[in-house]
Amino acid sequence: MVIVNYFMVIATVVGLVFSLFQWQPPQSNDWYILAVMGLVGFTAQYCMTRALQLAEARLITPFKYVEVLGTVLVGFLIFGEHQTKFALTGIAIIVLSLLLNVWIGTRSKRTRP
Repeated sequence: MVIVNYFMVIATVVGLVFSLFQWQPPQSNDWYILAVMGLVGFTAQYCMTRALQLAEARLITPFKYVEVLGTVLVGFLIFGEHQTKFALTGIAIIVLSLLLNVWIGTRSKRTRP
């Protein structure tokens, strides 16, 4: 739980520093969005930290890269964002690297004596 709290404090401080020059007071509906974002961020950080405590990192960290696909999907479906060819190429490299890493890891585990 200490790691989760440190993460939230550091993220708040860094976010505060970057928002100082462009700050606009939140409107009434913005508070709900900010609260949900904070709750979802806390829950995700807690779950990732807890998973890393319970299992080996090599089994858990590949799921972190699924975040890239989720972000692109949410950006497209909710915000109508379109990715550039360079971004899609980078995403493809990340996903293919992840798949190759998992494939090599399971293959080498089977061939060990």
